[in-house]
Amino acid sequence: MLWGILMGATLLLAAAWFMHRYGQEGGAAEVLSLPARLLFTIGALALIAFVLVRLGPFAALFMILVFGVLLGVMWVPTMVSGLLSPLSNSLTGGTEPIELKPYYSRAQGLLKRGDARGALAEVMAELAKFPGNGEGMLLRARILAEHLGDPRSAGYVLSEMADTPGREASERCLALNELADLQLKRLQDPEAARMTWEMVVSEFGDTPAAQMARQRLAHLGGALTVGPGAPPPRIQVKEHTVRLGLTEDLGASQVPQEDAVKKVAELVAHLEQHPQDWDAREHLARLYLDPLGRIDLATHQLEWLLAETQVPTRHVVRWYNELADLQLKGAEGVPAARVTLERLANRFPGTPYATQAEARLRHLVYDEKAKVSTRTVKLGQYENNLGLRRGES
Repeated sequence: MLWGILMGATLLLAAAWFMHRYGQEGGAAEVLSLPARLLFTIGALALIAFVLVRLGPFAALFMILVFGVLLGVMWVPTMVSGLLSPLSNSLTGGTEPIELKPYYSRAQGLLKRGDARGALAEVMAELAKFPGNGEGMLLRARILAEHLGDPRSAGYVLSEMADTPGREASERCLALNELADLQLKRLQDPEAARMTWEMVVSEFGDTPAAQMARQRLAHLGGALTVGPGAPPPRIQVKEHTVRLGLTEDLGASQVPQEDAVKKVAELVAHLEQHPQDWDAREHLARLYLDPLGRIDLATHQLEWLLAETQVPTRHVVRWYNELADLQLKGAEGVPAARVTLERLANRFPGTPYATQAEARLRHLVYDEKAKVSTRTVKLGQYENNLGLRRGES
């Protein structure tokens, strides 16, 4: 009997504590873990059974009412949530906690209305909540450079972003590229931009970002710095013959021609220093094709480009199509172009690029028929004005 009284008192104290905590937390799972609730339930059922045996059904009924309410509070929300959670989650999006992240939509809206300082204040407020956030630091740098005319402060922000310990490699690479563009276009410092892009190449190796940095380095020697203080480039307009379209060759002889041999020599020398300059190699391939007529050399240049790694897909697709166009003009013609387009489809299976290549493959038969010479039909000799004669057989 004493043990039953002690057990009942303990359960009642536990019940009172649970209800107090439940009122504060608002959920049984937050107050007691699942094993603790199971232990409490077993103890309550054992106490009800003890009271039923010792004190009779009326006392047991009272205990059932008391502990029934408590067990209902403890288990009913959990059971209902387990049974109905699939339906409720489909309507409300689930009970997962919302991930806290910065929002820059207000700053973007202020920028569109021309309030750059207000947008900067909004960005700084978000960065105070999420220090070092990459998106916010990039937006802050762009506002300073493009809208407030303070590229030097923007450079400090980008340098801070790139040098933050523990930052992801992708964000550091993006910050360095933005910094190089800023140094070239806004700060008028090509040497600093060169050093920054060389840092990207050395740190990120054979990645798409490093490949693009190599392209920028290849073009940096002849790049024109453009910015608020730079004079606009002068465009020289050449004089041409008046009524050019009335000449016998429709003005073709008056169009200035590029010295192909000299330009090829310049491009070859340039590619010896910058072998991964895609634009220069494409230009060289076009010169080999026309006007020099060296399809074999043009093919070699395009195949060199196609062997490159970490190249954006759009460039690879364009090179395959240019190679197919080039081969259609050569002796091998349609068979060689068909092999090239099949290579394109096999390299990007299940993509729109493969679908376009397959469509070109279906139309190659028309190119093949166009190269087949048609038979000349010789017409006979007939009298003049034959259709105007009447009554004559």
